Amino acid sequence: MTVTGILSTSVNITLEVTDPDSNTINVVWHPLDYMEDMDDDGFLDTGIFDTTQSGNTVSRDISFPNAETHTMYIELVDTDARYDGSNTDSSSAGDGFQSLISITVDLPVASDSDVTVISSFLDGSSSGGPDSSSMDQVVDEIAASSTLQLITTSDGSSSSAGFGAGASSDAGSSTATDFSDGDSITIAGSVTPQSADVGEAGEIFVVLFTNTDIGLSILNLDGNFQKWGGSLKDIEPAYEVSSLTSVENFEVFNGEVQSGLYRVFLGYRLISGGPIHFNAIAFRVTVD
Repeated sequence: MTVTGILSTSVNITLEVTDPDSNTINVVWHPLDYMEDMDDDGFLDTGIFDTTQSGNTVSRDISFPNAETHTMYIELVDTDARYDGSNTDSSSAGDGFQSLISITVDLPVASDSDVTVISSFLDGSSSGGPDSSSMDQVVDEIAASSTLQLITTSDGSSSSAGFGAGASSDAGSSTATDFSDGDSITIAGSVTPQSADVGEAGEIFVVLFTNTDIGLSILNLDGNFQKWGGSLKDIEPAYEVSSLTSVENFEVFNGEVQSGLYRVFLGYRLISGGPIHFNAIAFRVTVD
């Protein structure tokens, strides 16, 4: 996605829509701060619809009433089944999936810093969770500061994948593994997929183990940690990536920490099937 300033109160938003299953995608634009008759049907629009095929671009010029800060939303809707149940390791997930993108612009738009994008679905170009450009930079700075060891797979096969992780309390200016109770830190991770997996659709997993009453938990697609029983049959992805790049950086945790030991495990697998690749030796963060 690119967001370009046109006039002091207008932007052009262009989406390149890619779907690994080559399904038709409906794009629904919601300029909530200001409605106008963009499709010339005589009615103000709360939603403007486009339909496109995978690999195509969709573009709209969006106007706002004044040169202030405005937020709008874009839905991406795939009406075909995300998982059809044909793979022995998956089950049917029903009709399609939806992704929601929030775009906040500080008008007039002069640079990337005037645009903040938050997406509920990641395509590999953005870091995990709430992903403003400043957070992307922090994640990139610390994601591979430590190389994780003993990479293995869920079925015992060999793996040439690589993983990295890091933690920082100063927005990536430095990294550490020892922090104090009450510190606000960011933990980030990186996945280097096997070369044969680059370009394929994949899922990235984040597992956190603490010596508190929370115990074992996984990061879900909503950006929240939920308790996990440890069975790979029940594991859920933290991120879905439509086309794996040679290195995927993403946020693991961002917030205040309490005294304890935090152990992080990362993994990925292809949506088309196959084993989970993961680090068997955890990345450890100690909070005193």
